[in-house]
Amino acid sequence: MLENMGRITVEEAKKNISIVSYLMQHGFHPVGMSGKRHRFKSVFREEKAPSMFVEDELGLWNDFGHGGGSIIDLAMEMHNFSNIPDTLKHLTKFSEKKPVKTSQVLQNQTTLFDKTNSSISNIRIQPLNHYVLLKYLKEVRGIDAKIAKKYLRLVWYDNKQRKDLFAIGWINDSGSFELRSAGQHNFKAITGKKDISTIVHNANSKTAYIFEGMLDFLSALMMKNQMYLEGTVYILNTTSLVKRLIPNLEKENFELIHTFFDNDKGGREAQNTLLKLYSNSSICHTQTFYKDFTDVNDYWVDYLKIKP
Repeated sequence: MLENMGRITVEEAKKNISIVSYLMQHGFHPVGMSGKRHRFKSVFREEKAPSMFVEDELGLWNDFGHGGGSIIDLAMEMHNFSNIPDTLKHLTKFSEKKPVKTSQVLQNQTTLFDKTNSSISNIRIQPLNHYVLLKYLKEVRGIDAKIAKKYLRLVWYDNKQRKDLFAIGWINDSGSFELRSAGQHNFKAITGKKDISTIVHNANSKTAYIFEGMLDFLSALMMKNQMYLEGTVYILNTTSLVKRLIPNLEKENFELIHTFFDNDKGGREAQNTLLKLYSNSSICHTQTFYKDFTDVNDYWVDYLKIKP
C-alpha cells in the first residue's frame, strides 16, 4: 500500500492537474484545437506538424508516435520516473497551481483581465509567427526565432479605441500573459495577475536559475547555444515578487542557485533578499559576467556587435 507522506494520490493527480497547464509549465504550448482537444507538437521529439492531442476535461493525452494515458503516464515518460511515488512527489507541486484555461486563451471569447476597467481587451494568443516581432527579437534583442517560438507567443489585443494591436507575450504561473511591445515605446502590460514564470526541465535536478526578465533567460540560452537549462528556471517578471519565490526555494531544497538580476537598485535589493536566506551557505551564486551592463540581454546584444 502506497504511503502518501504529503504527496497527492493518483486519483487526486488525475482529477486536479490540468495536462495542458502541466505542459505549458514545461514550455510546451498548444498550437490549436480540434473540437475540445488541444493540439501540441510532440514533447518527445522534433516535428513540424502537431501529432499530440490532449483532452483536458477527460485528463487524457495521446501522442500518435509515442503512446498516451493520464497525467501520471505523461510525467513518468517526460522525466523518466521509474515508480509511482517519485512521480507523485513531482506532481504534488503542480497540484497547487491554478489550472490554465487554455481553451479560453486559444479561442479568446472573453477577457483574461482581473480588473473590469482595464483598457486592454479582446486578447488573442497565437504561435509567434509575426515577422515584425521576430525581426525585433533577432535584430534588437539578439534572440533567434527557434528559441523565441519555444518560449514566447504572439498576443493580439485591443486598447481603448485602437484595435488589433500586437505584442510579444509569455505565460506566468497564474495563467496570465506578460506583454512587451517591439519598438521604442517599450509597452508593458499583463493580462491578469502578476506572477512568476516557472519553467522546469528535469525536475530531479537540484539546480535553480533566477532571472529578472524573460529576455535575460532567452539571452542566456543563446549564449549557451541551448534550448533549455537543466533544472528549474524562475523568471520574476518584477523584482517585487522575489519574496513570493522564497517559499518555493525552501520547499525544493535546491543545492545550487544561480541568480541573474539587473544591475540597478531593484536588482541589488532582490539579490540581497536571497543572500540573507542563504547567508551561511554557498548555495546562491550571483552572476557577474555582465557587471558593466544593465542586464544579461544588454550584455548579449553588445557581445553580438563585437563578435568577429
